Amino acid sequence: MLSVDKLKSFCFFSKKKIEEVKTPFYIVDCEVFESNARKLIQAITKRYSNYRLAYSYKTNYEHSILIAAKKLGLYAEVVSPKEYDLARNTIVNENRQIIYNGVIPSFKEKLLACKNGAIVNLESVGEVCEFYKYAVQSNDVLEIGVRLNFEIEGVKTSRFGIDTSSEDFNELLRMCDGTHLKVKCVHCHISNAREIKYFKERIRIMGHYAKIFGASIIDIGGNMASDMHSYFREQFQSQIPTYEEYGEAIGTEMKKLFPDESVTLVTENGTALVTTAMHIVTSIIGIKTIKGRTLITTDARRDEVGSACHSKKPFLMHIGKECNKVSNAMVYGCSCVEIDILHSDYNGYANIGDKLIFTNIGAYSVNNSNDFITNGTRRFIHI
Repeated sequence: MLSVDKLKSFCFFSKKKIEEVKTPFYIVDCEVFESNARKLIQAITKRYSNYRLAYSYKTNYEHSILIAAKKLGLYAEVVSPKEYDLARNTIVNENRQIIYNGVIPSFKEKLLACKNGAIVNLESVGEVCEFYKYAVQSNDVLEIGVRLNFEIEGVKTSRFGIDTSSEDFNELLRMCDGTHLKVKCVHCHISNAREIKYFKERIRIMGHYAKIFGASIIDIGGNMASDMHSYFREQFQSQIPTYEEYGEAIGTEMKKLFPDESVTLVTENGTALVTTAMHIVTSIIGIKTIKGRTLITTDARRDEVGSACHSKKPFLMHIGKECNKVSNAMVYGCSCVEIDILHSDYNGYANIGDKLIFTNIGAYSVNNSNDFITNGTRRFIHI
């Protein structure tokens, strides 16, 4: 069952419960999260079996989601000492299931993770130098990962990683000759390039660098699209791939490069797994008309609804009185800033006290919630 269909069913049978809980609050559906993860794993492994799926903690670390990720044996992709401690102490089964990325130069934590067997993808030559100096002084050999930055035609250049066309890359090769540093993983982070053709190109380029370094792991990052409601899908200019289409492209390309499947493929997914597993319920607290347009104010804020409402319009559900229908209404949050826009074209019923449910907002929502003006949102109903 699609997440929105399941949500409608839940709301029908739990209307009284929803009306009684103080808003705003999140509805969490771990079954949908687990289903998304299984679909992606199956889509890739049937083409390339040496594959590991990592869950991106920064996308949403609501506790039940992390427990679901552990249950499935997913790796944990973390980007800060806070997230590393969360993964190491409470969630992940083994240290080797942790992938430590990020621009924070947390040498102590990253070195600890590296020595415990985690995949640590170093962001800059400066970080690599720190590891190199430590390895030389301790007469040790450390296995590290390196995040690489390279051009893909038609894709905006990322701010992350070591430029493979620069002198820094030559310095990287010099330090990582196996004497003190050995590269076990090559990694990249490419934003907003969700189409199939860009994933194929990632694999080809990363395969090239894996062979240069003799790496046993290729980590192509994330930025896959999630499963989504047709209302949301229609707002994209490009065609949104399915899990199956991603799996076919990624798995097939890896199989071409490594027919014996000797190199482990890793993807780091957050949005693709958790978007459809969380929704937020908010109450209408104000309605007025300015210059002929209806403006609705709710008790949630844009950061609590998350990235789904920053550039798109999430699919909305209404619970309440079926009267006073509005069209082309603006829906705002309760903070005192003009940019607190949750939806720019709401068509439906609107009455003080009615509930609006912003669906499929699991990515970059609850993790971004803060105490600006309000006390933040930390209430959950699990279905």
